[in-house]
Amino acid sequence: MEIRSNISASFLELERLRIEREERETRERNEKWNREQEERTKKADEWSKAHANLYKYTYASYYNKDSFNYDYGISCKIHFYEWSNVDSNPLIFEHYARFYDFLDRCDIFLENDSNNNVRSFSECFISCKPGSKDLIISKTYDELKRKMYELENLAKMLAPVPEVK
Repeated sequence: MEIRSNISASFLELERLRIEREERETRERNEKWNREQEERTKKADEWSKAHANLYKYTYASYYNKDSFNYDYGISCKIHFYEWSNVDSNPLIFEHYARFYDFLDRCDIFLENDSNNNVRSFSECFISCKPGSKDLIISKTYDELKRKMYELENLAKMLAPVPEVK
């Protein structure tokens, strides 16, 4: 019995080329996916650093930043006095996400204890300490005004004291 075949060397060469092409395409696809993944991770990290409060205290992230609803969630009433001026008209925030966004734009990070303090009040009054980004959080306007007055007096008392060498 004789078996004849029409398989030639050219068929084996074509099969080898097909396998090489598939391996190359798989490798290129994986490299592209890895580059894109690194870029997404880098952008997400940059966004989370620039929006530290939103990222930490809400469900906002780089991936849902365009569809994030700032008016969703628990209502609040936060009076924020800019430039440490408690005699000015305050900015009023009725949702925490809007307040966090404002703090992010001002490059002020709200520590966890301060956030818990703000969330424990139904209404609060906030300002920065004069000349810094540290927040003063009070339950009432009168308490905030008193704290600011004490800080201003302390600064006036310490200013004329010369340094001892």
